[in-house]
Amino acid sequence: MPAKINIIEINNTAFNIDDFSITSEYLCHPGPTLGFRCIAGPSVFAYMPDHEPALGSADFPNSAEWCSGYNIARDADLLFHDGQYTNSEYADRTGWGHCSIEDAIQFGALAKVKKMVLFHHDPGRRTFSCLEIFHGKHPKQKMELRVGIGKGKCSVLPALKLPLIFSYNPCYF
Repeated sequence: MPAKINIIEINNTAFNIDDFSITSEYLCHPGPTLGFRCIAGPSVFAYMPDHEPALGSADFPNSAEWCSGYNIARDADLLFHDGQYTNSEYADRTGWGHCSIEDAIQFGALAKVKKMVLFHHDPGRRTFSCLEIFHGKHPKQKMELRVGIGKGKCSVLPALKLPLIFSYNPCYF
């Protein structure tokens, strides 16, 4: 099917697409990477595909000061966030542009997001392994934040009445 494709490079900026107000912000990553905050009515969706929130902050996860991506994720209804490694894997990969599942959850709690989906897992890991890692770290811990592990592909997010306009292996929990 023929289509006209327009590619517009963006950086730290704000723009609108129909009823969506979108803010983009560079994230802590070795290559240029943006996070997006999409607002439609009362709903806020944040998307952070490659993010290393522990870098650049002297007091992560205790303070939002100098924490990469905080303004994008702050008080979001739903945050899709990179959850690539275990803590031990991350120790050998610091600076690669991805974070541990633990750091991602701490970032979500710091930003006071309501729901979070961890995705962008290590390509060699199956969803079941991610669930084992997650439940091993948080077996019965009470969290203010609802966290799910992304699995498979989907086109609808029933938990949030906000259409998904940025797609990078969107997942559901």
